[in-house]
Amino acid sequence: MKFQILSITIMKSNWRLFFPFFVLLMANLEIQAQSDRPQWWYTYNHTGRFSDRWGYAFDLNHRSNGVVPFNSTLSAARVGMTYHTHTGFRFTAGYAWFGTYVSEKYRIWLHENRIYEQA
Repeated sequence: MKFQILSITIMKSNWRLFFPFFVLLMANLEIQAQSDRPQWWYTYNHTGRFSDRWGYAFDLNHRSNGVVPFNSTLSAARVGMTYHTHTGFRFTAGYAWFGTYVSEKYRIWLHENRIYEQA
């Protein structure tokens, strides 16, 4: 029993030594994921009904790095059919397209096509 208590105490002391080192390390590093360029997000969402139980959903999303020049970095579009239950829940299934523009090296669009669902 004393051996287990001793091992827990050793683990706690190691954590106490690691935490200040981690904080100091992170304080001196510049975060590379952040950028000083503004990002502009545009989105259009639309839902409608064909009948009391069936409907549709449609949305477009676009992200850009700057207005002039207009540098697109991500676009997405989804369309789907929606079923409305008696209790107010909605189940949607459909097609989604995502496009990512890689401008640094290749200057190409990477396309991703998938089926999606949401409840």
